[in-house]
Amino acid sequence: MTNRYLLLAFIGFAFLLATNTACKKEPIDNNDNGYPIQLTAEKPNRNIVLNWSETKVSNFLNYVIVRSTNPIPDDPTPTGNIIATIDDYRTISFEDATFPFTEFVYYKVYAKIGDRFLSSPTVKFENNINLIDIQVSRVLYDTENDVVFLFDPNKNNLYQYDYKNGEIKEKLNFPGVFDLRLALGDHGNGKELYVALSGSTDIRIYNAESLDLITTMNVGGNVFSIASGDNDLLYVATDNWQRSFSVYQRSTKLLKSADNNFAGNGDAVMKAVSDDGLTVINVSFNIVVKYKISSQGQILDISNTFLNGNFFGAIQNIPASNDAQFFIPDITGTIMNLDLGVHANLSTNSFLFFSDIIFSENDDRIWGLQANPSEIIEFSFPTVIENKRLPLNYQPVRAIQDSGEIIVVGLVFDGLGGAKTIVDRLQIE
Repeated sequence: MTNRYLLLAFIGFAFLLATNTACKKEPIDNNDNGYPIQLTAEKPNRNIVLNWSETKVSNFLNYVIVRSTNPIPDDPTPTGNIIATIDDYRTISFEDATFPFTEFVYYKVYAKIGDRFLSSPTVKFENNINLIDIQVSRVLYDTENDVVFLFDPNKNNLYQYDYKNGEIKEKLNFPGVFDLRLALGDHGNGKELYVALSGSTDIRIYNAESLDLITTMNVGGNVFSIASGDNDLLYVATDNWQRSFSVYQRSTKLLKSADNNFAGNGDAVMKAVSDDGLTVINVSFNIVVKYKISSQGQILDISNTFLNGNFFGAIQNIPASNDAQFFIPDITGTIMNLDLGVHANLSTNSFLFFSDIIFSENDDRIWGLQANPSEIIEFSFPTVIENKRLPLNYQPVRAIQDSGEIIVVGLVFDGLGGAKTIVDRLQIE
């Protein structure tokens, strides 16, 4: 009887032991030198997604994910940039939204068990991005032809880049020139590219497609900004104190009218914001000036406002709504209406500096590019409420909307003082 009870007790204990062992997870570590964790990497969308095999050990503490732009050594402990630590052994996936935009990215997953680590092999992921071997400073979009013009001051070249096919079509070289002022226009004879070299009083006019030089015109002062009304009128801001804002007839290259009340400076930016090209916004230092021009090129009306404490220098373009009712003149995101009244400021709730801002095609949203941290921020409009943020993994310079995409030009730095250019195409949700 006693033996029978002992036998039953032994069987019960063995059953409980087996059940308890199963609950505590079966060990996969047998102290060999292999890789008990299997790791894969893929890029189903903009982010790199890591998946690995579950580590079933009773003394599991956490997973440690390591990323590098160089091969990761087989060290017994994690080395390199630790991008995540995960405490739940059942979590076996991680989406990396902040990976560097380099040709290759390397990953390794460690599992800490007790006082030591298990590890996966290093996975080498090919980023499959197109980096252009230039360091862009000036950007001008021609979305009608799927082209963006990129100026590299280090190589003194202006490139015509086809962002749909990902290739450089043409280039212009300007020896010894470290900055340009650029604009596009169409005055009945095809699209033209207007180029003013830094410190020059000349505007060079090129065929925007072939980049053949058509003609030049002298405007009597160093050119700070150019704008085209597409109505046989060109607008120029210069350092000429007698006519710092000038209206020229494109066909004759003759001066039509001028204003000398608001002298420009090197950071001046202009844009013809109305559909007829006869309303021009000129931003210089902390002054915003609106000019109304007649179809014959005469200045009809001038109004201005001072925005003290605002910063205009970083923006190369004046973003404007498609209905020409709102525009943004500074890098903190001050939204103004055409009466020069302030509608809102994108930095009201958080201190933001933008390298560029764009209105959506139906004017219901605004996107702002921020360089630090590198991200694109979406706001509703006209209510100006922040909707979401998307990390960009590179330093954005400029952006524009083209149909269902946002075309972002940015810089990818190599850590040694150099950089390459990326032209990124973001799908609009």
